[in-house]
Amino acid sequence: MSYVKVNNRALILNQLKEERKSRKDIADKIKLTPAAVTILVNELMQEGCIVESSHVDTSGNVGRKKIFVKLNKEFRYTIGVNIEPKLVSVGIANLASEIIKSEKFKINSRMSVDEIIKKIVKACMDLLWELNISKSNVLGIGVGIVGIVDSSKGISNHAYGLWKEQVN
Repeated sequence: MSYVKVNNRALILNQLKEERKSRKDIADKIKLTPAAVTILVNELMQEGCIVESSHVDTSGNVGRKKIFVKLNKEFRYTIGVNIEPKLVSVGIANLASEIIKSEKFKINSRMSVDEIIKKIVKACMDLLWELNISKSNVLGIGVGIVGIVDSSKGISNHAYGLWKEQVN
C-alpha cells in the first residue's frame, strides 16, 4: 500500500474518531474527491474498521440521502504502558482512543528489570483476558518511560530512578 493511500486512510479514520460523518463531509474536510473517499471508505468497511451508521432524511431536498459512517471502535485495540520510578500504568484503548480499562501497580528500585517486565506482561495479559480480547486484535503497544531512550533501537539507555543499565 502506498504512503499516500495509508495517509489518506488515516485522515479518514481521524475524521471519524469523534463523530459519525458522511462521505461527502469527510471529502470536504480532508480535501479529497468524493469518489476517492468513497473508494477508501468502502475498503475500510470491507475490513470492518468502519461501519455505516444511519441515513439522514434531507427533508424534501432533492438528491441522495446522506449515509453516515462511523468508526467501529471495537475493531482493534491498543495497549499503553507508562513506566515511572514508583508506578506502572497499563491500559487498553479502543480505536477511538477511549480507555476501556486500566490498572496501576507499584514498583521499586530494588526490583530487577525482568521482574518489572514480567509484571507488565502479566498486567497486559490479565486485561486482555478480562476484556475477552485476543492478542490478534491488538494493533500495537506504546510504552512511555522516564529517561533517555534510543527509539530507533528500542533501548532505554538510562531510566532515572528505575535502572542504570541499558534495557532493550
